[in-house]
Amino acid sequence: MNKYSSLEDLPSSLTVLDMASYLGISRTHAYNLLADTDIPRLRLGDRIIIPKNLFIDWIESNANKSKK
Repeated sequence: MNKYSSLEDLPSSLTVLDMASYLGISRTHAYNLLADTDIPRLRLGDRIIIPKNLFIDWIESNANKSKK
């Protein structure tokens, strides 16, 4: 079950688990997605932080690409 039901529910900085929960994918799939795509992220030591506004921009940009 997703922890977040809308983009507005997301915190301003997402963890990989937050991203996975919102997208409805596993933690492993989320890490693979980060490795294989250009999702904006910051690495802070061992932690990966995804800024919410850049994540939303990435979703919108890629949703538009899939429509073409």
